[in-house]
Amino acid sequence: MARRKTTRKGIKTCFYCGKLIDNIIELTYIKLDRPYIMLPFHKHCHNKINGKKEEKYLRKNEKRILDLYQAIKKKEDKKWNKIGG
Repeated sequence: MARRKTTRKGIKTCFYCGKLIDNIIELTYIKLDRPYIMLPFHKHCHNKINGKKEEKYLRKNEKRILDLYQAIKKKEDKKWNKIGG
């Protein structure tokens, strides 16, 4: 059976290891409320920080999460400005 790959638009990079997640089956997310963002992870990377370590890992990488959120927001704002006029 062939491995299913994400579309070009849907390519994700693992937040933990920084490698591309090219197989949808390996993809999992950590969903945050503030800022509202979904962080992509390989399943095996997520298992390394799952449980009590997850909160500690997220606190330790808070600046990185906020930088990612601002980059995504900036990209979306450009997209909406382009559409709007």
